[in-house]
Formats: sequence, C-alpha cells, structure tokens
Amino acid sequence: MTGGLACTAVDGQSTASSVSNGLLPAAFVLGVSTTQNGLDITGTFGMYPGTSTNDGGDPNHAIGGTTNTGLGTAGLDIRQVYLTSAIKRWEPSPSAATSAWFGQDAILNDMTLPGVGGPGGAATGLPGNTTLGSIGLGYIYTDWLSQIDYTTPDMGGTKVTFGIFDPLNPIGAPPEPKSAPGFHGKIAYTMGGLYLSASGLYQKQTATPTVAQYNSHAWDVGGKYAIAGFEVAGWYYKATGVGTTALFLLGADGVGNPRDSDGYLAQLTYTVGPDEVRCELRHEQAARDERGAGG
Repeated sequence: MTGGLACTAVDGQSTASSVSNGLLPAAFVLGVSTTQNGLDITGTFGMYPGTSTNDGGDPNHAIGGTTNTGLGTAGLDIRQVYLTSAIKRWEPSPSAATSAWFGQDAILNDMTLPGVGGPGGAATGLPGNTTLGSIGLGYIYTDWLSQIDYTTPDMGGTKVTFGIFDPLNPIGAPPEPKSAPGFHGKIAYTMGGLYLSASGLYQKQTATPTVAQYNSHAWDVGGKYAIAGFEVAGWYYKATGVGTTALFLLGADGVGNPRDSDGYLAQLTYTVGPDEVRCELRHEQAARDERGAGG
C-alpha cells in the first residue's frame, strides 16, 4: 500500500529489529543573545545527531544502499539555524531555518515524540535518523523550512504568526524553479489549561512538460486541555495537493491533478508524578488519500 500508512511491511517481512533514536533525536543547541540600540537580537544553531550508522549524506534517508554497515558513521541533522529580533511592541520572529507552522502543534504534542510510534526507516535495512512517531498516521510532518515570519504581540491570550517560506518541489518530481514563495501561518489561543490553535499553508506548484500547474493548500485545527493531571488533546488536518506523511509527497497524480488527504490524532494522557511518567490512551486514523495513491 502506498501513501500515508507509514507502518507497513517491508520486503514481505512483518517484523524488524532496530536500536536507534525515537522520533525526537538527541540535540545540541547553541543560543546567543544581545541588545543593540534597543533591539533584542538572538541567534540559535541546533545540531541533531542520530545513532544509526548512516553514511548516505542525508541523515533521514538512505542513499546509495551503503548505510548500516561496519566502518560507518552516524548522521548529523542541522535542523535549526535562525535569528530573531524584537522591540517592546513586537514579538520575536524567526528567520532562516526552523520548523514550519502547519502541523507544528500536532507533532510537538504527540506523546510518541520521545518514543517510537511508526517505525519508518527503522523497519528497513537502511535506517533513518529517527522513527516516525505518528507522522503519516494522523498528521503531515511539519518539516524544517527556510522562512521569514512575523508574530503579533499577545492579544488577550491570542497570538498570530504569518510568513513566507522557501517553496518545495514535490518529492520525486523533477526540480522546477518557483516564481513565488510559499505562505504559511498559525493562530493560537491560551487561557489557563486550555490551548487552541489553527494553522495553514499555501504554495503554487510550477507546471512541467508533463504535469499541469496546480495549487497546494492545507489547514489543521485542534487543541488540548489539562486539569488535575489529565490532558486531552486532538488535531485534525485537511489538504489538497499537499499529499501525506511529508510535504508534497504524492500530492498530485501523474498529470497534475491534486489529491485530497486528511487525518486526525487524538490522545488522553495522565501525569503520575514529578517525573512526568504518563499513561496514554491513543486513537489514530491513518491519513487517507481520497483519490487513491495510484492516481
């Protein structure tokens, strides 16, 4: 089966063994800050190493079939490189590489983030840098994009962020230059133990000799509520021309007709003590491609 079902058999095998990172990799993050002429400036540089032997050049995907062998080395993922600036009337807004806004809250609140979830590359003989959590089993991966954003001040618990990002080519398609950037944004509201958010993105995919031009857009909405140690959370997304699992993976058929996809994540957690050991009750729906992965 092709599409968002990330937990599938590989090479006819129903089981696989792997010793590797969970979805959240190890991290070494450096930050600096200064104030110049009343302007607060901060910079962040984040390095995320994996533990699996990976000499393919890309820490998240096997390249060339040479990974997971002796005399190899682990991969290093440079996920965050950004600068923020702020004055009293503004909120810090990152520029350069950091996570996208669409789908961000779903993955950051996914209880499999420090664990396993969907095995992804861990289920193959060419393991990636991390497992997949619920990526492709409830939400699309937010990804790390080069971007420039602006965030409003806190307005009674509400903040709005909007910006542009470096447009992406569809995965597996020939690279094509884009005439305009992508656009994304998020609105979030916080009051006590209640948190609500909605996010979205838009990007135009350029026509190729064999594929027509089409528009890609997606949105998600959800929230969480915490009381007496319990927390209930859930997010739902719907997309056209964006695909499933990863941004712009299987977003259109072979001639440029955009596909629709949607999915949801819901979970209930309970905090046992100060160590935040949590019991978890989850329900996930695999993201489904309503038009079929075969086009």
